[in-house]
Amino acid sequence: MLERLAIPTEALPGALRHFAARSQNGDRLCEGVILSTCNRTEIYAAWGSPRPVDTVPDILSVLPPALVDGLSAHSGLTRADLASRMFRYDGWPAAEHLFRVVCGLDSLVVGESQVAGQVARAYAAAQKAGTAGIVLSTLFQSAIRGGRRARARIGIGRRASNAGAAALDRAEAAAGPLASSHAVVIGTGEFGRIVVHELRRRRVSHIDIVSRSAERAASVAERWGCSGHGMTDLPRLAEECGIIVSTVGAETRQVTAELVGAAMRVRAGRGLVLIDLAVPRSIAPEAAAVPGVHLLDIDSLKTGRPDGPPSPEELRVEQSIGEDLAELALRMKELFVRPVIGELWRKAAAIRASVLERARGRLSTLDDESWAEVEDLAASIVARLLHDPSTRLRAEAGNGHAEAFSEALRELFHI
Repeated sequence: MLERLAIPTEALPGALRHFAARSQNGDRLCEGVILSTCNRTEIYAAWGSPRPVDTVPDILSVLPPALVDGLSAHSGLTRADLASRMFRYDGWPAAEHLFRVVCGLDSLVVGESQVAGQVARAYAAAQKAGTAGIVLSTLFQSAIRGGRRARARIGIGRRASNAGAAALDRAEAAAGPLASSHAVVIGTGEFGRIVVHELRRRRVSHIDIVSRSAERAASVAERWGCSGHGMTDLPRLAEECGIIVSTVGAETRQVTAELVGAAMRVRAGRGLVLIDLAVPRSIAPEAAAVPGVHLLDIDSLKTGRPDGPPSPEELRVEQSIGEDLAELALRMKELFVRPVIGELWRKAAAIRASVLERARGRLSTLDDESWAEVEDLAASIVARLLHDPSTRLRAEAGNGHAEAFSEALRELFHI
């Protein structure tokens, strides 16, 4: 199901465009960020105006209808099937969930740091698409900073491994130590490089890197002191190696049951460990039925995650998240008063411009330098007059008085 709902990087712009709709007066209707990794597909939405009301409300009613239709077509699931497969958080529980994700508390391996980069890239993609507005930008920037603090101050990820390392741990438990073995890594991206690093740390003697581009594989392999190959070499490598780790999702399986079966027939009884860390999967699940083959994938890592009391680091991160959410609450309350402050400054600027325009005729004897000083003087007076009420309004927003003070400004200044 995660495979069917995964949104690859190249498809993100198309999915995000459903958040780009504007109202008739040009206001953004809904902000959106999409986070899709090997372990999750999550959609963050924030409506800038009252959202459409469904006649039959469901869990997906907070998303743009066109996006839901796109997910349905992409996954082959009906709207009802989608709704039954997904979870939803509203308001602060959604914010808390994102903080937990960034800190690695919701990962396959608690504290793993790769997810922080994935969240940052998802936010960057939304920024590029123009769908991350002031609300989600405030949320994601706060969460990313919070994740950095948790790792720097508490060290939640200091002793943590990652999904690749966890999979190799499981492989060693099933087939024995990997030291002096021969490994094949499919993929040259970030995840592939993480796996190569872990294999080297475990003193694997021979590592081959395989990619759809033989040139790319050779370039990456040269940096790591390994051998690079194109996909055409994979059948031969499967006959020789002891472990294959795939990190690249594909619409078609890169490692088929037929390829594995043919390799096992010439391996003289030597076992083969397959690790599939890709979404969509690139190793055929049917390969697990081939005698002598041990297959691990993302699902097996989920079931293998230990259940137990949280560590002291996890408890401290939970406390840190609570503090970060309190700080975020103040920043969100400030957002409530920004439009009022903006309108106040715009009205003052309009008055200043009007007064200066009338004064220009009466002060026609002034040269350009003197007139520039008059303009600077007018701007300085406006700025000093509005500084205190603007600062006070932001402070009162944090004290819970934003609405009352904003309404007072609207009445007093007719904005």
